[in-house]
Amino acid sequence: MAQYRNVKEFLDKINDKYKAHRAEYERLNELFNRNVEEWKKEVARGWSNQQMQKEARAKHEAEQSEIKNALEELRRTASTDFENILAEADDIFGRYNRATGDKLDLATVELLKSGILSDSEIKALAKDFEGNVAMLRIIGKYAEERGGKDNMEMAVLARNLKTAEFPYREPLERLVFWSENGLKDDTIKAMAHNNHYENTYNELVEQSEGVYITVSE
Repeated sequence: MAQYRNVKEFLDKINDKYKAHRAEYERLNELFNRNVEEWKKEVARGWSNQQMQKEARAKHEAEQSEIKNALEELRRTASTDFENILAEADDIFGRYNRATGDKLDLATVELLKSGILSDSEIKALAKDFEGNVAMLRIIGKYAEERGGKDNMEMAVLARNLKTAEFPYREPLERLVFWSENGLKDDTIKAMAHNNHYENTYNELVEQSEGVYITVSE
């Protein structure tokens, strides 16, 4: 049975990490807000002397600072987690985003060189080799030779194929962007990103549905 590695696998990893960090982010912010409210009540009650007030203020400020530091550390940890997931995806998919010799179909290359293929056959080849960066760029080179003012269809095809890539990183980077913004210091902006996070994740999963590699047959 064929085994695959797909982009969804890495979207899921980012999603799982985000949810864990977001839960801790919410806990810390709730703790921070509760600390603020308790301080307001303490201020309203007042103190019997200045020394007690000074000590209470120092304790409150220390608690606030500790929570802020914990939030900063959470954001650093989250960024490192996301970077590690992207690096793992690069290890798996990166070589498929480069034109390498082992991806060449030499019989097809000879057909292209022969000049006997029609425009529609060149377009069909582009579909046949979808996901094969090396072959798409070679097909693009031959489409470019056909293209020009008199054949804009081939010119457009050539332009698209010559910059062909294996589109694994863009959806991952987008989800990392949403994840990091869902943990921002600005809690209102963070909440706005968090409210749309699930929809964004689902859209990216759908967008990446056909982006996979076969690791064994």
